[in-house]
Amino acid sequence: MKKFSKVLAFVLALMLVLPAFFSFSASAATPEIIYLAPSKNWNEGNARFAAYFFGNGEKWVSMTDPDGDGIYEVAVPAGFSQVIFCRMNPANQTNNWNNKWNQTADLTIPTTGADLYTVPEGTWDKGAGVWTTLNSTCDHSELGPDATCTTPQVCAKCNEEVVAAKGHSYDTAHNCTVCFNQASFTIAGSGAHLGTEWDTGNTANDMTYDATTATYTKVYENVVPGTYKFKCARDHDWGTAYPGTDKSYTVAVEGSTVIITLTGTTVTVEVVAPHVHDYEAVVTPPTCTEKGFTTYTCSCEDSYIADEVDSLGHSFVDGTCSACGAADPDYVPHAHDHKAVVTPPTCTDDGYTTYTCDCGDTYVADEVTSTGHSFVDGTCSACGAADPDYTPADPENPADPETPADPETPADPETPADPETPADPETPSDDLVEEPAAKPSFITVILNAIIAFFKNLLAMLGL
Repeated sequence: MKKFSKVLAFVLALMLVLPAFFSFSASAATPEIIYLAPSKNWNEGNARFAAYFFGNGEKWVSMTDPDGDGIYEVAVPAGFSQVIFCRMNPANQTNNWNNKWNQTADLTIPTTGADLYTVPEGTWDKGAGVWTTLNSTCDHSELGPDATCTTPQVCAKCNEEVVAAKGHSYDTAHNCTVCFNQASFTIAGSGAHLGTEWDTGNTANDMTYDATTATYTKVYENVVPGTYKFKCARDHDWGTAYPGTDKSYTVAVEGSTVIITLTGTTVTVEVVAPHVHDYEAVVTPPTCTEKGFTTYTCSCEDSYIADEVDSLGHSFVDGTCSACGAADPDYVPHAHDHKAVVTPPTCTDDGYTTYTCDCGDTYVADEVTSTGHSFVDGTCSACGAADPDYTPADPENPADPETPADPETPADPETPADPETPADPETPSDDLVEEPAAKPSFITVILNAIIAFFKNLLAMLGL
């Protein structure tokens, strides 16, 4: 009996613990269905309602009121943890941002058991609504810490959200005046380089903040041609986005760079076409030992080296490179055996000796001065050259021979006595008288004169 009592007590205790355990487990998970309680003004115009789920891609789902109690519900798609409740245009059943009238802020679906979001009365967009548990009976008498800019106030008894996070209060430089947090901005729009269209939750599109210039910047490279639209959303929330209407830009050249900048509330876009290199070539020629190459340098300072050429190698001549002057380590000096060829002097040119080795080495030495002309009667007896200063003699006026010195005049002898005049010989007969010699001709006289002239000339020359 005692044993049965212990088992019964254990079962009763287990029955008490299990509900609490399952309740705790359920409270730690995202609810399968979430609910929206619109305000009176949100219900105006026969509005319909839809939920935009994001954080794992994006998905639009229409909300319904199956029991007509004014509470709209929607099933949470698997894997999504964030939602925006939207008041939609009833004239168009397509769920998109163009058909949206109003919206809540970006909301994180609670994991504390709360599943009902209530839109505050009199608000239109992004009012500070509250998450609670549908049909909750808790009196919320044990509240947790006050709500902050980012943290809601939660009931300690039931874990329901009692006061939603207040959100930041930003100044014109996007600094929170309450918690001094610097706002973040992300790009959301349409275009392949922006990822999922109009997705404010895509952290890959987060902009970089520069505190020195209070500027947010995002750079996209290698953008394909096309026309794109976007906005800069603050804190991944459409509650604050710039500019007021979609900003568009067009990329015309493949591979362009897009730079989006936000300063205060001003958004600018710069599209930079890819740089076209204008390389200038500088050739470095090869040397005996180094390769040659060409350096290509662009005005953007990009450069590269190409077109290599092998080194030339040395050209050794007699132990020395004729190109660079380097010494040939394998050179053995040649023992010259020069042979002499004498070029004798002439009347006008010097003589010399040419020494030639069988290796081709040659040099000239042993110069001899020219002999000069030996003129005889106006002609060089050695080379036959004419004497430019020679003047031949005039045959009609032969040069006078040197006049011999007059001999001393001998003393006059005593005049002898006149001999007796002999008697005239008998006059010979005409038969015995000799005829006088014939007178020489003119030619004979000239020849005799010339012969005499040359005899006298030779005598003067000592020949």
